[in-house]
Amino acid sequence: SANFSILDKFEIKYHAPLSRMIDLSSNLLLLLQDSEGNDVPIDIVEINSFGFFQYDKPLRLREPYEVETTLSLPLGGGKRIVHTSLAYLPINVYNKSSNQFLSIDYIDENGNFIYPYKESGKWVKPLTITTIPNRVKLEIVQDITQDIVIDQDFIKKREYIFNRNPAEMIESGEEYTRVMIDALVKEEYEITFKLLEYESETDPGTPINNSIIWFHLGLMPKSRTQFVNDRVIIDEYGISPYFESLGTEEITFRGPGTGANKMFGRPLTYELNNYQANFSAYGPIIWTYGITNEFGEISFNMTFDKEYLSMFSDIFGSIEGITSIEDISLYIRAFSSYFDWDDFAIDTPNQYLGSKDGIVYDGSNKIDNYDFTTLSLQDNTYVEGVVNLHRKPIAIASNDYLSITLPDGEIKTEFDPITVYLSGTEADIIPTGEFQTVDTLTKSHTSSELEPTHKSIFTEGYAILDDDKVAIVSFVNPSGNIISSFNRQIQPSGENGFFTIDSETVEALMTELMEGIEASPGISSLRIQIGESDYYAASPALSFPIEIKVANWLKFGEKNTKIDLLDPFINAYGSVFSGNDLDVAPFESSY
Repeated sequence: SANFSILDKFEIKYHAPLSRMIDLSSNLLLLLQDSEGNDVPIDIVEINSFGFFQYDKPLRLREPYEVETTLSLPLGGGKRIVHTSLAYLPINVYNKSSNQFLSIDYIDENGNFIYPYKESGKWVKPLTITTIPNRVKLEIVQDITQDIVIDQDFIKKREYIFNRNPAEMIESGEEYTRVMIDALVKEEYEITFKLLEYESETDPGTPINNSIIWFHLGLMPKSRTQFVNDRVIIDEYGISPYFESLGTEEITFRGPGTGANKMFGRPLTYELNNYQANFSAYGPIIWTYGITNEFGEISFNMTFDKEYLSMFSDIFGSIEGITSIEDISLYIRAFSSYFDWDDFAIDTPNQYLGSKDGIVYDGSNKIDNYDFTTLSLQDNTYVEGVVNLHRKPIAIASNDYLSITLPDGEIKTEFDPITVYLSGTEADIIPTGEFQTVDTLTKSHTSSELEPTHKSIFTEGYAILDDDKVAIVSFVNPSGNIISSFNRQIQPSGENGFFTIDSETVEALMTELMEGIEASPGISSLRIQIGESDYYAASPALSFPIEIKVANWLKFGEKNTKIDLLDPFINAYGSVFSGNDLDVAPFESSY
């Protein structure tokens, strides 16, 4: 109850059963079996005077959707088998509103039969109707400007070769798009899906506008082995294959989603394999939706900037062989299907590892007035696969050159240490005008193939978790031969880093340099490379000259002594004699 003024507008939603009088002697009842197996009357079929009947009403809606139909078949959720029947003079019918059977009385109040025909519960003709929705497919739009490899294949009929467990054979025999993605960590991607309606294999498809696509990305139980079934070996190749069903648990076969049709449900949350004080379960990193535009496209942000190694360890514990980001794979799923907003919400995602730092639909941003008509008439379709993560390339910069002077052996006997300052930044691969392959994405890039960014590897992102950065140093003599190689730990210093070659190492290098076959002072060089770490690939090698000078060295062709004639107290101090008598001249005269 409420108070309203005469200018207020309000709407009332209500539900009421539809009832009408029917002559059962000249009409058949069309019955539809509900989910509980009860035959519910939904329409009538008129019988003509010759005993023939014909039902010519549309069984489904097609555009334009305002075409009127009275037949309410269950649509949505893909292809369905609908059980119906035609009944003549039935003994009872099921009342859906009251959820009970009602007996039909064929005798009036005077005890006379209403119809000249005898009723019977056996005058029933069962019919099976297959509802075939509009054929649609979902695919990923390739973007040549992004450093990512997307290998996708539209499978007309999903088959299982090794697996014969019905609980694992999700969507067996149905169409889907299989995808394998290779991407770089610390990279910001925009992944675009395209939804198309098509009639045949040769039909390129028509974009579907204003249709909702759900997107799921995260760690799953089978991420523990990078989705590889290590209990199976293919003898011909000597390797283990991927699991045929990626999104399920191995023991319970749950997932990837809730509900009877698991591929098109809300992502599950899973208990942790090891104890965590603050968390007991983990969930999806991304679980969100988007609406397609007039081109049938919807884009999602897929930035791999999480602390995946720490997250993996918290979920699965310490596993032998998991040493870098390249040992971790994520599960990806995107689909179009009829759904319920409330069923797809994950309550309090902050209580789950993965979800707490991600983008997860919790029901707060649902669309209240969304029209589900299009979704109810189209087939289910999905993209499913694996995302393999790879180290991010980095660029390196350092000194233009270094110069050291050897001790003279008398006044100075120790060698000076060498300190080298480094700049290390994340780098983007310079586009070549061609799509990336796994080889071109993950190869060791040269400096000319990389464009440095402003993001320092010593202060950005993973600096705390990825702090074991090592410089690989090679000392090259003037003839171009490497006389020694060694590693040094890089110490962060603001947005840069540095390492020091101690005096003992410098002495050993100089000794080896001078005693070599090609020994001679001159321009040697240091070749430096930042080694690969948990999240970053090794940098390109950087070489710069290091000039080695002997004590009291002279360089011909260039003045090597500067005398200040304006400062007699420093540069003209001494005894000056005047004449043959060796008389000491006044100090001023010496200037």
